Amino acid sequence: MDDLKNAKEGDTAIHTVLTYMIPLENVVLSGFVSQLDYVRDRVIEEQEELDKDDMAELAAPLFDLLKRLVRETTEVALDQPGIQLEF
Repeated sequence: MDDLKNAKEGDTAIHTVLTYMIPLENVVLSGFVSQLDYVRDRVIEEQEELDKDDMAELAAPLFDLLKRLVRETTEVALDQPGIQLEF
């Protein structure tokens, strides 16, 4: 929450959430990952104010985290090389 103290007027905090369900041959991985982003010097009141590139930039770290979670989880659970997701 320290970052919240550093937020200033004119900044926007956006909580991004990625919910996933990935059925694999031997297991189903499901859950969600989230993060809190700060858009500096821009007030965003509606999702429609974000264009496709803005949304992709906000979501990219969540997809990177999901790829890592799937790779590491399947490597341990299945005792074989981890599954690589590609988006």
